[in-house]
Amino acid sequence: MTALKEHTQSRVSQRGKYMAHVTLVFIVAITALTTGCTSVNKHQSVTRYRPDVPARERKPWIWADTLAASGLQAPLPTPSTDINATNTAVAADRHVKGSRPATEQRILHTGDAVIITLLTLTQSNDYQEDIDSDGEVKLIYLGNVQVSGKTTSEAETLIENLYIKNEIYTDINVSIRAQKVTYFIRGEVKAPQQYVLAPPKNLMQAIAEAGGYALYANEKKISIRRDNRLLWYNGKNISSGKDQAPLIQGGDIIVVEQKIF
Repeated sequence: MTALKEHTQSRVSQRGKYMAHVTLVFIVAITALTTGCTSVNKHQSVTRYRPDVPARERKPWIWADTLAASGLQAPLPTPSTDINATNTAVAADRHVKGSRPATEQRILHTGDAVIITLLTLTQSNDYQEDIDSDGEVKLIYLGNVQVSGKTTSEAETLIENLYIKNEIYTDINVSIRAQKVTYFIRGEVKAPQQYVLAPPKNLMQAIAEAGGYALYANEKKISIRRDNRLLWYNGKNISSGKDQAPLIQGGDIIVVEQKIF
């Protein structure tokens, strides 16, 4: 009995040592797996655990390469918000708004037809206006604003500031597009044709631009058809200073009559 008891205790002891050894091996294996699949930092590739390959011959495992081999593509990283870059972009946008393109630098004159666009946070409206004889345009909520003699860029800035200063809008962009204003001159002038009314001119200047009177011109009989009216002028009286030369308006049709012999 004593021998049997000792034999049994010996087998139990050996089994305990075996289980302890197996547990130790299992812990070592788990540790190796865990250590081999953990990146040191975000810039370092993960090392694949390959027990059949010596450690010094193992190559880093890169997720993108594995996806590519499967015909897939790794997603692009999500860009982080850069506060400084955002502020720089906003500052650049304000600079662009303050310095307008050189192509817009056209000087506005009396008689010009302009399209004024008011762009606010909630809506955009276009208004077509003519610059009147006082050099002003009439704007919604503001009334008459002097723009003659200013470039389109200067007029835009002026109108924006007026809307904000008068607390009509807190944020507004103004765009002005000057249209070509023309008039016609016909009859006894050397170059009868259509002309652009820029800069503004009076009747005698319009005749001079058309090359002056032709040989058979009747200087005392000059007409201007304006809208539905027919206006008559005496060119000799204007030249001598007795009468004042009228200003030409867009769409006017000037006719210098021929002498009757």
